[in-house]
Amino acid sequence: MHFCQLFRRSHIKKENVLLLLLVNFSSVLSIKKNVVLIVIDDLGQQDLGIYKNKGATSYYRTPNIDKLAQKSVVFKNAYATSPRCIPSRVSLLTGKYPVRFDVPNDKKFKYNTPHFTFGPEEETTGEAFKKNGYKTIYIGKWHVTTPTAKENEGTWPWDQGFQSCHGISPGNPGTHWSPYGASADSMMKIKPGPRGTYLTDELTNLANKEIWRNRNKPFFLVLSHYAVHEPIQAPPKLIKTYSKLPKFKREYFAEPAKKQICKKNQNNPKYAAMLTSVDRSVGRIMATLKKNGLTKKTVVIFTSDNGGQASTTLTKTMNQKTRNKTGWKQPTSNLPLRLGKRYLYEGGIRVPLLVHVPGVSAKISTCPVTGADLYPTMLDLTGLKMNAKQHKDGKSIRCTLKRSVTPKCLQLWKRSLIWYNGADGGTFGRHSAIRHGKYKLIKHLDTGKTELYDLIQDIGEKKDLSHRYRTLTKKLRLHLDQKIKLIQGSS
Repeated sequence: MHFCQLFRRSHIKKENVLLLLLVNFSSVLSIKKNVVLIVIDDLGQQDLGIYKNKGATSYYRTPNIDKLAQKSVVFKNAYATSPRCIPSRVSLLTGKYPVRFDVPNDKKFKYNTPHFTFGPEEETTGEAFKKNGYKTIYIGKWHVTTPTAKENEGTWPWDQGFQSCHGISPGNPGTHWSPYGASADSMMKIKPGPRGTYLTDELTNLANKEIWRNRNKPFFLVLSHYAVHEPIQAPPKLIKTYSKLPKFKREYFAEPAKKQICKKNQNNPKYAAMLTSVDRSVGRIMATLKKNGLTKKTVVIFTSDNGGQASTTLTKTMNQKTRNKTGWKQPTSNLPLRLGKRYLYEGGIRVPLLVHVPGVSAKISTCPVTGADLYPTMLDLTGLKMNAKQHKDGKSIRCTLKRSVTPKCLQLWKRSLIWYNGADGGTFGRHSAIRHGKYKLIKHLDTGKTELYDLIQDIGEKKDLSHRYRTLTKKLRLHLDQKIKLIQGSS
């Protein structure tokens, strides 16, 4: 019965109406929102049409993700905390920069964690939601532990607060077709579907079953797809729909200084089909939420663990024809962003981020945010108590969902974001980076060389300003070094 009708009933006393109002308001506050976190593997920001510049051509079809974006806050300056899978996922689970755990391992850093990434003493998102009465579910790629050695004891998802776990394996499954790769088989905590079942579909089926099973209780569901990580495989029927993608006279461009050959155009039919299969997964998840009456009480977050795979090693023996063929074969192009996965240029760390909260209007936010922010944000959006000692580097970005800019929001704008890749990356090198305001500085750890870019004027990081703005470069470099020194190994 509507409360306006109650007021019209003369036989109900005013104090009783007031009591009913208070009771109703309290019950609304006590309703726990569900959370669905969808993490795609190696999905670049420019793979989605919603992030492309006006007039830019988009060959990939993602109608369901586009539809989700229309009712979400779309973050234009969203970043992974690393250009690589493992460290980025550490941040999603712990709310901390991966450098706190020496991930990836720094060959010149004395501290070494006894675990592959983080230890069992960390309170992950799974544990945080579990202790607050949520059913916790992890489906898909985990990749913060390895299948052997005692160093992993206590760090598997079932050790870290997730009550239902499906599809766990390191790296990639070897193949996206059932029964999946032999190297991953022992860790695949699912019963593979009939031979030929596509993994993205199978994980989506499992997610939808978990949503249905837990429709009458609060749940926290992580759907961590193996797509669109290599091997690049997709259902043949979907690939056929992209068979007419155009081929160009020039399919590559070179980054000689980085010894990389990069894909110029987004026209790989297999990759396009693979992304469309992910898009269909998102559509199916949203349809299941709607079917079970959960749309108005479920927060949905969509993101990626790092930028797209857009390049491979450039060798001196490659002629023009070989370069063109190699460029075309790469999964995707991150243009206008520079390079991609494994690099701290924008193509490697800038990722899509959509945050859908029931009752919150859609908008575009240009506030710089990172994957480490999602831990405290999810707690904040569900009314759960913050744990600042755990998510030391992540900050709740809930304030950015509002139309007005609050003092808390201004603090997010003013903070510096940092990255550290201390592993011996071969041609990729060891490097760190800091973004403060519109400026971003990259430091090459082995040579000491620094680069400075204005990301507002130069999103492609083509014009190094370090020699023009020497004072700013020195200031940012000092701040970066001090920050890394302060937190490295201090989990």
